[in-house]
Amino acid sequence: MAKQKRPKKQLKKTMVFVGEGEAEKAFLLHIKSLYGVGSLKLTIKSAGGKGPDNVINDAISTLENSKCDRVAVLLDTDLPWPSKLVKEAKALDIELIDSTPCLEGLLLTVLGQRHSTPSDNKTCKKSLHPQLAGKETRHRSNCVTIA
Repeated sequence: MAKQKRPKKQLKKTMVFVGEGEAEKAFLLHIKSLYGVGSLKLTIKSAGGKGPDNVINDAISTLENSKCDRVAVLLDTDLPWPSKLVKEAKALDIELIDSTPCLEGLLLTVLGQRHSTPSDNKTCKKSLHPQLAGKETRHRSNCVTIA
């Protein structure tokens, strides 16, 4: 009796999503838990803050030193992104996603809440954090009031 061939197992595509800091990492993990990722193996990590230079360099290093297929970044716009690193990231097909002016500002916008224009990190955090049921990086911290 001839041996039957097993179908080849499809390897999952892999992606690393880099958040600027721990709050972005918590947000991305929450989004992942809500929507899943289908056939994609998704890893979420924090670049540890320290501005756009560090975050974009972290994403580039992640792509070059890991076995992942893609890298994306969630990055605040309160500080200018260095054009040299932006070009390098785009050349490597790293997706740079902006949260204006920061994650908290983006969330206030999603909630339909107005914030000062121009707004900054400090103002947005001051508006959003009192609405959370706990520390912004805790999984169970959710908005207490939704406008």
